Amino acid sequence: MNVRAELARPGPAIVETDIPARLDRLPWGRFHTLVVAALGITWILDGLEVTLAGTVAGALKASPVLQFSNVDVGIAASAYLAGAVLGALFFGWLTDRLGRKKLFTITLFVYLAATAATAFSWSFWSFIIFRASRRASGSRSSMAFSPASGPPATTLPPARTSFSSP
Repeated sequence: MNVRAELARPGPAIVETDIPARLDRLPWGRFHTLVVAALGITWILDGLEVTLAGTVAGALKASPVLQFSNVDVGIAASAYLAGAVLGALFFGWLTDRLGRKKLFTITLFVYLAATAATAFSWSFWSFIIFRASRRASGSRSSMAFSPASGPPATTLPPARTSFSSP
């Protein structure tokens, strides 16, 4: 291999395109409205889920099977948040390897299974594991914030992105 020949070879050509400018000139359409509405509804439902998770503390303490203490409720809430963080890191990494569509389906099924399993928890630790798994995989703030901000910002013309920004 000739080092001088490699160094003398010109670098990659710069490709100029007007595609971003053409996309920016597109008018606001029905598709954009549907994207913003769907992501907004998802964000609202995620907030509702978080609110409901906080209101079950009394039921967990009164449960004849689980009989949570105040400390147990606090640990359950912490596991819920830890699941969101760890799920965002793990499933974000996995999404890069497998793709969005495949991971959406996988996390949806894990979310549904973990939700059903949480309803049938038999002990403190089963509840913690199922609850953290549910939050890690499903519709959660760690995943809802980016989808609610990213797609509108990438599919809307720049003049309209302020409508979609949280």
